[in-house]
Amino acid sequence: MTLNSTVLQQRLAQVRKESGLSQQEFSEKLGFLSRTYGAWERGERDPPADLFFALYEKMRVNPLWLVGGPSAAKPKIGMSMAELTGRIVESIEHQESELNLKISPANKRRIAELMFEYFSSEESFDEKQVSMLIKAAT
Repeated sequence: MTLNSTVLQQRLAQVRKESGLSQQEFSEKLGFLSRTYGAWERGERDPPADLFFALYEKMRVNPLWLVGGPSAAKPKIGMSMAELTGRIVESIEHQESELNLKISPANKRRIAELMFEYFSSEESFDEKQVSMLIKAAT
């Protein structure tokens, strides 16, 4: 998956506006500086994976949708994209702790993208496969 900056900018603004919050209020809710969040929304900087995690955890925004994916896509795995997103976020956090790793935001984003692609075409979600993907990516 490639990052579509224009779509990401538009969708970040859409989520914020639909929440009824200003950029400052929205960025504070997510745990980021207002000027940093503003740069992401204007497309001046690529956001870290932590933004995608925060948007999912606090607003239940599908990270795949943010970067240009369909909002209601249902992967082959038999769960919604929101459910798959939740499993991926939890698995990355668990494996990072379990393997005693410090994974950079950029690598978390790459790992999440890889996991979306992989598990969307699989019949099941297996923690052993997650561990192998994370080990290979770090």
